[in-house]
Amino acid sequence: MSEEVKVEVIDKRRIKSADDTYDEALDAQMTSGGYGKPVGASDPNEAKLREFMAVYMEKMAEMDRVRKRLETEAEDRAKRKFGALVADLLPILDDMDRAIAHADSVGAGDSMVDGLRKMRDGFYSTLSAKGLTAINCANQPFDPELAQAVAVTSVDDESSDNLVLEQYAPGYLYEGQVLRHAIVRVARKD
Repeated sequence: MSEEVKVEVIDKRRIKSADDTYDEALDAQMTSGGYGKPVGASDPNEAKLREFMAVYMEKMAEMDRVRKRLETEAEDRAKRKFGALVADLLPILDDMDRAIAHADSVGAGDSMVDGLRKMRDGFYSTLSAKGLTAINCANQPFDPELAQAVAVTSVDDESSDNLVLEQYAPGYLYEGQVLRHAIVRVARKD
């Protein structure tokens, strides 16, 4: 019913063995663009194919640049959103600090104060593992990038000029960006 078609395959690959002789003409013909085509002849379809390939490679490179830019923007957006979340959690950290200070001042039980400290330390260590850093300005030169001065105290000593005397509330950095400035009292020489 079906007719068998006989196909003959001729293998034109060259495998060089120890007793094989090198045929330069055959090698030149194989590397110059194929059989039956003169070495210097140019095919208009081949030139068009090269042109299309160049355009294709350029568009692929452009797509790669766009993809990388979009990935970077998405990462930056995620960091900003997480930074905003961390900033929203800072009042909870402040409340924990105030609760510990109050429990210490009224003489609450040691186990309760220890429990509050462990909760606060665990909460802070979780946030610091995600990139939060506390700003400690006490006894440091005043830096308006990191701290906000709410009080100024006059001093006679020139070495104390512009020095943070007291830190009322800690400031915090997230990934090197200020989330909240430290609230401080600064010394000023008269």
